[in-house]
Amino acid sequence: MKITVEYGENIIVAVVHPGKFGWYVTEKDYWYLDLPMLENEAVQAGSKVFNLGNYSSRFDISRLDESTASNFLAQIADLKADVHELREKFFMDLDTGSDKRDDLELYAIAIC
Repeated sequence: MKITVEYGENIIVAVVHPGKFGWYVTEKDYWYLDLPMLENEAVQAGSKVFNLGNYSSRFDISRLDESTASNFLAQIADLKADVHELREKFFMDLDTGSDKRDDLELYAIAIC
């Protein structure tokens, strides 16, 4: 696992594509499905959008859907997490009495 799991900093996502199940630990922003729509809503709300229309931070994939999923997953292959590493990380935090124990217990069942 390349990224350390940090509460509120990144996201753990389970993906089934095509028929294969995998876990990924990535930046949260990778998983917006439609970046042009997100930008448009931000502009309409009066927010300043930097690098409007530039999707290089997500491998030039503006919309994440069935037609772009294979390319996207290939780009983030090094962020794929091993279920055994996730279990170890979560249960280690549970055993140490982490202040996030309640949050961790919610998700522990998904990786058992």
